[in-house]
Amino acid sequence: NLRSPIVDQTLIKSDEEFARIKDIIQNDEIDGFRSQLYNFQKRSILKMVEKESVQREELMPSITQFSRGFFDVKNLQAIVRPPTYRPPRGGILAENMGLGKTCICLALICISKLQASRNPTPHIHTRSVSKVHSLFDTCVEFITQNSIPWRTYYDDFAPHIIKRLETTVGYFEKKETKCRNKKTRSNSSSGDIVQSKKYYLSYTTLVVLPDNLFHQWRIEIFKHVEKNYLNVFEIQTLKDADILKSIDIEKLVNYDVLLIANSVFSKQFEIADSLLKQVYWKRLIIDEGHSVSSKTSRCVLLTKDLMYERMW
Repeated sequence: NLRSPIVDQTLIKSDEEFARIKDIIQNDEIDGFRSQLYNFQKRSILKMVEKESVQREELMPSITQFSRGFFDVKNLQAIVRPPTYRPPRGGILAENMGLGKTCICLALICISKLQASRNPTPHIHTRSVSKVHSLFDTCVEFITQNSIPWRTYYDDFAPHIIKRLETTVGYFEKKETKCRNKKTRSNSSSGDIVQSKKYYLSYTTLVVLPDNLFHQWRIEIFKHVEKNYLNVFEIQTLKDADILKSIDIEKLVNYDVLLIANSVFSKQFEIADSLLKQVYWKRLIIDEGHSVSSKTSRCVLLTKDLMYERMW
């Protein structure tokens, strides 16, 4: 039996934003979400928010802390400076069947609707200095590159400012090293190829789901989310996937949710320049994740190729 999620109570006392979100969830005041949640669902959502938003170092699982120090149960030795790790921004939502995992995920998406994925360190955006930028251009670039949640003040901005912010996409460049194909000893000493690849920041939660559950997600969104609150993009068939060849990147990354069927998602692995591989997704959700168990399946291989900030 898995233990029910326990939220770190010290966060509620020390982090004002986390305490605010906790009150919103407890009082069923999530913007755009119209269903009332059960207490166990509220606990799960708050724990998911904690996992996504709080980054801190934790002891390695093999380390036990005592009043006078630490003990490594794997190597059977006492240590002074224990090794730590930074947990991923995500996890496994393991509620039993029929207890509202989709509902919980939709509530999480609504809570974080105004957030965009942030430029991860140490990847650095290099700005072009070929011309002098206006103060307006500089402000827009600063906002988009630093994922400042400007949509919180949407009603306060003039239409031309909103249009500019929506069409300006933040990005970062990541250097990737690829090994040369070493077929003979004569070229075995040649160096690796270093390439720079651009990734675009996004507001989008990418949801990969079994084909037979696609309609179910539509129903759940209609049931739990206020009409037009979430901007949802659907790719259910291979014919639907053709739009990925023509859609503008600034339009794609401004969707709140991208629903994509597993069969279509797997096909994108074969497309080297697929748009799915060019976005730094805010969140990746794999529904029925236990069904994606083969390490060599195209779905798993594509998942490894993607860049995303949070994952469930």
